[in-house]
Amino acid sequence: MLLVLTHDVDWSRKGPATEHVLARLNRFSIEDRYRFFTLRENIYDGIATIMDYEQRQGIKSTFFFRTFYDDYTTVELYSDIISELRRGGWEIGLHSNSGENLESIRQEKILLEKIYSQEVKSLRVHYLKIDANLIPKLSAIGIKYDSSICKAKTGPSHESTGCHILDGVMELPITIMDAYMFTYWGVKPSEVYQKIIEILDNFNRQGIKIATLLWHTNSVRMHDGKEYLRLVEEIWKIEWLTPIRVIDTPISLCKKEKLI
Repeated sequence: MLLVLTHDVDWSRKGPATEHVLARLNRFSIEDRYRFFTLRENIYDGIATIMDYEQRQGIKSTFFFRTFYDDYTTVELYSDIISELRRGGWEIGLHSNSGENLESIRQEKILLEKIYSQEVKSLRVHYLKIDANLIPKLSAIGIKYDSSICKAKTGPSHESTGCHILDGVMELPITIMDAYMFTYWGVKPSEVYQKIIEILDNFNRQGIKIATLLWHTNSVRMHDGKEYLRLVEEIWKIEWLTPIRVIDTPISLCKKEKLI
């Protein structure tokens, strides 16, 4: 089974408002709480941690960046990080704020490409709010891959596995999302890693060839979110699982049929 590793960068380089962090401070370690209070560090920024763990294991994933953030800053604040990711072989995708207007997506794509210095080929719409009828049209603006569909909100779903070709656009449904595991799925922090492996193993036994994992960059420093780092460390021991980026997904494994 191929496991497509993806990360959404939902928060700006400055991080969320102090009030937001304080309301969730119990999710972080004592060390990170200290760094937040004394250094005013953005403890929602887990990009460097993900890069470090993946680099050590020879893994590369896809990071989806928004172009405009809620605090009115832009992706330009991430320019040094994006350059480092590009040089290291990670993929940068667009985490578009719009999922209903093709021109808006195109404009955001252009802005991100100016910083990425490469063509952006992958898309995931923020909050997964995409007009499904727009997906087949994405190829007209140079988007070849989309991962904005998830039918596994209440639990693992066969419909959210594999990949599908929609008029030349590859759709990679989100099979497992950290936020859903912590909330709707009711997985306890101590059981996150084992649950991921259990779900993937079950799909693998069913003959599923591709699964897509979404792990937000802001969660890897939280207690339950750290389990992604354990997955990265252990993944090479799992002989039936191979981690890849979005753009590495072989088209030969996709179904040419309607997903929506």
